[in-house]
Amino acid sequence: MKKIIISIITILVVCTLGGIFVYDKLKKEDVPPTNENNKPNDEVKVEDEELTLDEFLNKLQGYWASVEMRDSNVSISFENNKFILGYFASDAAIITNITAIEKIDNAYSFTDGNNKVYIDLKEIDSKVMYVKVNENSYQKYVFAGSSYDEAFEYFFNQ
Repeated sequence: MKKIIISIITILVVCTLGGIFVYDKLKKEDVPPTNENNKPNDEVKVEDEELTLDEFLNKLQGYWASVEMRDSNVSISFENNKFILGYFASDAAIITNITAIEKIDNAYSFTDGNNKVYIDLKEIDSKVMYVKVNENSYQKYVFAGSSYDEAFEYFFNQ
């Protein structure tokens, strides 16, 4: 009888240790791969990667509508490496060629001579960007269309 009890206890201990080993092995396989900073890859944000000028312009190509000034049709467009800020289908308040960008924290900046423009891309995947000119506060812009006709529909037929 003593041998049976010792055998049962031994089997239970071996099964428990085996289960812990298997559980630990499976748990390690569920951990996402890490980058050089030992952060899981899903925590590394796109904002941490610096965009080239072409990548920056490709992400922003098209027409963007101001959320705060929606009723006045303030828009930004990016066409042919140009930044255009003003009222949609009207004269621009700022128009400049973008020849170089600088990354400052999560925002990109460029200068048109008189104005320093900052563009924050933290929500660009949701078709939202934040734009600040000089020392003004950031304004939220949403994507209005990739062509003039799409933007026209957005501003005048909604």
